[in-house]
Amino acid sequence: MRADSNFKNKKLLVFLLISSLLITIDRILKLLFFQLNPSVEFKLGCINILRIKVILNAGAAFGLLTNYRLFLSILSIIVVLLILIYLKKIISSKDKVLILSFLLIFSGAMGNLIDRIFYGEVIDFISVLNIPYFNLADALISVGTALIILKQIWFRKRK
Repeated sequence: MRADSNFKNKKLLVFLLISSLLITIDRILKLLFFQLNPSVEFKLGCINILRIKVILNAGAAFGLLTNYRLFLSILSIIVVLLILIYLKKIISSKDKVLILSFLLIFSGAMGNLIDRIFYGEVIDFISVLNIPYFNLADALISVGTALIILKQIWFRKRK
């Protein structure tokens, strides 16, 4: 039993260390782009391949729900708290996709929550193929959510 407890504690530590690394990378990128304030566009014909520009976003990922600043802040806090509450259960799962999904969602939610706390808005800086501007935290949340959805679809098809 003690070895199992040590293994879970190590998994928890790894989860928190990777999450801290992802949050730190998100912060560095946001602050770097915020300081440099670049405005760059790479086009192929009339298609925007890549745009880099700092946008302060009061909404959710990709500019959604712009007029719901308080709601989004509360939702971010709830998501972070729920993941923290269930973290030991998530970590004890043998489902690596589930663990990775929650790691990405937690890290992204924390990254954007930090922005909301300090700036009241989220710093977005990249747009690919005319997708509205986003940041690393948005991408982490989106990929984590997509993994959960794809896993559920895959699981249902296999039954």
